[in-house]
Amino acid sequence: MGLINRKQREKAKASRKERTKSILEAASSLFLAQPYAEVDLDALARKAGAPVGTPELYFGGKEGLFLQLLERESNRWLDALSERLAAVSEDCSPGDLSRAIADDLGERELLMRLLSIQNNLLEFNADVEPAAEFFSLLQARLLRAGERLELCLPTLAPGAGTLFLRRLWILAGGIHHFSNGSSVFWGAVRLRKLSVFEVDLREELRVLAASLIVAGQ
Repeated sequence: MGLINRKQREKAKASRKERTKSILEAASSLFLAQPYAEVDLDALARKAGAPVGTPELYFGGKEGLFLQLLERESNRWLDALSERLAAVSEDCSPGDLSRAIADDLGERELLMRLLSIQNNLLEFNADVEPAAEFFSLLQARLLRAGERLELCLPTLAPGAGTLFLRRLWILAGGIHHFSNGSSVFWGAVRLRKLSVFEVDLREELRVLAASLIVAGQ
């Protein structure tokens, strides 16, 4: 009887893990395709092949799901960064490294999208406890990655590696939000040929990263 119950628990655990993965993948496509306010959890559950109500049960609501997705994408970025830093050659310049970091971040469309809407979400919707848990985990990851960055770039002051990554993580969302402005904004820019407001996301990230590296030296 005990063996059967254990197998049932293991099966239920594996099923929940697979369903969680399916929900996160469905959420990824919906958050990219729709404004946050228009993402419907019932539609998301159907897209993931899960019973209606499952996202609320697993994540506590849309805000919890958003934070879980933001955590996953931030971790993926920092994992890739750690691998890159481990392979850095001794003759790698600060400029080359900051450019590579910025280019990698710019290619992460989902992370950039999530960063661009997180401030409004956290200000008006999210509960404190899950947000605190998320930022605690993020801080630990940023500290470790910042230490690795400082080992690769000895010219950085102590703690500057973490500050560089934190600032880049925060400011990248603002750049993405601006570069993907509303149709009214871009209509006004094109109507009056307001070239000052035309933004190349990747180039802006490169300039930002290079400036932040210099500031940390």
